[in-house]
Amino acid sequence: MVATITIVMNIRENYSQTIKTIESLIKNTTLSYRFIFIDYKVPEFIKTYMNHHYKNIEIIISDSPYPSKTLYNIIPMLNTTYTLFLDNNILFNPFWLEKLIECMETTNAGIVGPIYLFNKNEIHMFGGDITITNNNFMENHYLIHQDKKIIRKLKPRKCSFVEYHCLMIRTELLKQNVLDPSLLMIHEHIDLSLKVKDLGYDTYVTPYSVIEYVNDVKLNDYEIELFKERWNVDIAEKDIEYFCKKWGFNYNTSFDNVRNFVKTHIKKYLHI
Repeated sequence: MVATITIVMNIRENYSQTIKTIESLIKNTTLSYRFIFIDYKVPEFIKTYMNHHYKNIEIIISDSPYPSKTLYNIIPMLNTTYTLFLDNNILFNPFWLEKLIECMETTNAGIVGPIYLFNKNEIHMFGGDITITNNNFMENHYLIHQDKKIIRKLKPRKCSFVEYHCLMIRTELLKQNVLDPSLLMIHEHIDLSLKVKDLGYDTYVTPYSVIEYVNDVKLNDYEIELFKERWNVDIAEKDIEYFCKKWGFNYNTSFDNVRNFVKTHIKKYLHI
């Protein structure tokens, strides 16, 4: 069977969850897919394990820890109908991929995402919403911190954005310069949905596809340098300024939530 989708797995902020993510992907994915793994300074013991245990994984070397730059550079390689970006710290429910494709094919979606869980039973986001008032930009993670029991009551919905933890996009849109490699850390996923909207496509999220991103892992010594490269307060501020100039938003305290997230996230894992 010829694959209709390319799965691109990127390093997020640690290496130690990589094998668990790949194992969960293989166990819970029945459709045929092309699999590209982005190698940013991945330790040799992990790559050795991958090469020994898995077939048909294409490993691409990256010179950047930032997803937008890496993904931008591989666009010429993509030749399937859909492309799905994944972080390397994800666990999957059965039929997660089938339901994403189903949502894509039954709506006017250019981008589709699942419902994201964290802490096992807690919703991280059922899509994100944007409010713009007098050029002031505000974002909201819909249903954040709600118990996952409510999932059975939900239906697919149009939203403003989904996240790179798990994001499916029509490959034809990637060929139309929707990825901006100048945005490194902050709102690159929102920028992508805004560009896709300009091309006449919506972003959808479906509760029938469920994934969990594992977000509370103690860093090993060999991961600390990766984390320091991936998260940086100065780069975050440059991203916010660039994002505002690009879309005409006011550069103000509306972005304090994301500023505080970056600072808190760094402090939590690096203890500084």
